[in-house]
This record gives sequence, C-alpha cells and structure tokens, in this order.
Amino acid sequence: MVRWEDVPDSKSCKVIAGVALDGLLYSQRGPTCGIYALWKALSHKELSGGKVLPPPTKHKASFPDNKTSLRSIAKLAGLTKIGEVFAAEHVGLLAKSVGYEGGKVIGFKDAGELFTLVKSAVDNGQFVMMAFSVGSKGEPDLTGLNPHWCLIFGYWEATHELAVTHWKEFFVFPVANLFQSNTKLLPFPKSEWSKPKAGKNRMEDYEEGTGEDRIKIRAFSETELATALGWKLVVI
Repeated sequence: MVRWEDVPDSKSCKVIAGVALDGLLYSQRGPTCGIYALWKALSHKELSGGKVLPPPTKHKASFPDNKTSLRSIAKLAGLTKIGEVFAAEHVGLLAKSVGYEGGKVIGFKDAGELFTLVKSAVDNGQFVMMAFSVGSKGEPDLTGLNPHWCLIFGYWEATHELAVTHWKEFFVFPVANLFQSNTKLLPFPKSEWSKPKAGKNRMEDYEEGTGEDRIKIRAFSETELATALGWKLVVI
C-alpha cells in the first residue's frame, strides 16, 4: 500500500505525532535498506549543527561536511563497504556520528516486550528500526535467510500490530510475526560481494560472487549476522 489512508483501520493506529506519513516512504537498491531506513528516520530529527542529510545516493563527499550523505559517512567511518549495515550497534553509531544522540539499541526477550518497547518509542516521538527476514511480498517470513531492515512508526494497541514501512510501501505486521522472523535470522553464510572493475558505480551492479572483471568488496563471516541483528531493535 502506497498511501497511508489505504491501510485498513489506519485511523485507529497510534502513530508518531507530527510526521507526514506518506512522506515516510523510501526506495532503495541492494543491501542499503538499513542506511535508507535510518536516513528517513533522521530526516525527522534535529541534528547537531543543523546538519541536513541528503538521500544516501552520493558516492563521494568530504566528512564531516553537512552535505555528506549517510552512506558516504558510513563508508568513511568503516561501518559499511557498499551500503550494508548488518549490526544494530552500527546503526546507533552511525546516528551518533551525524549528530543525533537519541539512538539506542535495546534487547527484548519476547513479543510482549517488543510491543511494549515499540509503544513507548512511538509515544515518545521516536522511530524503531528492526531487522527481519523478508518474504516475497514484503512480509516477515520464518526462513531466516533474507535479512532486511524496516522502519516502525505506529501500533494498534487492541490487536498488537505494528505500522511499518519498507520497499516504498506501508505494511501491517503482527508483532508476533515480526518477533519470530527477527529471532529466526540465521547466521549469514560465507559470501563475497563484488562490483564491476569498469563502468558506472551503480548499486544494482553489486552482487555476490567474484570474477576476473569484478572487484571484491567485502566478505561476511558465517556468524556475523545472527549475533548482530537478532533479539534487538534500534530506537531513533
């Protein structure tokens, strides 16, 4: 759903006050979901020094120039190679690096506690970023194979459902489904990301695997993902 008013029972959802909801939608390519979700959340926050973050599409910028993109800042800080952010703690560090001190990484032990944390954040005007395994239609799946970040901005108290955006759409996730999907994230298999040696530096050109015409970008360990994303969320 690409309009908030088209979401069933949207009027009874408690959302972050003062946010133009249709303006929350964002699109991204490749493994940049975390950086784009964080950028969208930070675009509604006051950053120290009056920083204004452009969309994370620029590849070259001079840190700490306030026109530097979040993606470039993450690269220069050593938190990413091609736009991926596979640790909740790195999201918090990245938010702090651009002048936002309110980011917190919080653990949870069950779906009830997760809902309580989201409710408290939304009631206090804060977004929640959370990783899950995304299905083919954007829903949480239980395979644990497809790690993806979403941005939570509201909740339904009566049904324990959450208002979520990613993939430039709105979604309604039962909190139990999101909890199960997050906690079933599997250790990330060994893989190598690469990009073409020649041509434009386009996000869609990044892929797993290497070859004579490609440059190795980053290799992930087998245990990196599960320990870095599961059982925790980031309040922004």
